[in-house]
Amino acid sequence: MRVREVAMEEARTACEQMAFRWLDETVLLRSLGVARDGHGRLRVRRIYEFRYLEAEHLIQHGLVMLLGDRVQAVLLDTTRNHA
Repeated sequence: MRVREVAMEEARTACEQMAFRWLDETVLLRSLGVARDGHGRLRVRRIYEFRYLEAEHLIQHGLVMLLGDRVQAVLLDTTRNHA
C-alpha cells in the first residue's frame, strides 16, 4: 500500500506543478514485474496510470514508474494538437 501512496503523491505533485486537474485522485496499477536496480539487486517494478485534465476538455493519461519504493519517472502526455 505504501508504494501506491508514493505513486499517488507523485501524480498529485506533477499535476499541481503543471496546473492540471488530477481526475479521480487515484492511480491504477498497469504493469507489475521485476527489474534490477543500480546495484544489480532485483526489485519489483510497478507502473501506475492516472488521468488528468490538461485543458477544460482534454483528458490525458500520465504514468508513475517505480522500482521498489523509489520513483524512476513521472510521464505526462502533454502533446497538443494545434490547428
